[in-house]
Amino acid sequence: GYKDKSQKAVIAGVEMFQKQVKEGQPGDNLGLCVKVDKKSVRRGQFVVTPGSQATNTMFKAQCYFLTADEGGRTKPLKAGYKPQFYMKTSNITGAITLPTDRDVITPGDNCEIDVTLEVPGVVWPQLRFAMRESGYTCAVGVITEVTG
Repeated sequence: GYKDKSQKAVIAGVEMFQKQVKEGQPGDNLGLCVKVDKKSVRRGQFVVTPGSQATNTMFKAQCYFLTADEGGRTKPLKAGYKPQFYMKTSNITGAITLPTDRDVITPGDNCEIDVTLEVPGVVWPQLRFAMRESGYTCAVGVITEVTG
């Protein structure tokens, strides 16, 4: 589903490189023939066993903010900064909250941040992501804890 709505669907077939297979394994590049209304499918959706995943809006992450030489920002950023978080196939806008001991994050810093996503998404610990603004990657990180 998308946002807080999950939807049930029937998988009619599984293909790998245009050949039918009985099942897929983690890491396989698969195509699924899903019986569902075409208008209800959106980028960033996950196919999971019913009830095995929940959507969340808040997490803690360890991030590295790229320097200008690495293609990142040239100016520091403050709390409330709202980049796009690219995780797997989804991209969701989220606001960052800085640790209490910091007022700003300068390019080249490595720090832990709290993130609040604008719409719920499927996230889990150790999921890697990229923070982007205006088509440029400004930071990369890994989720350390899902908080809500």
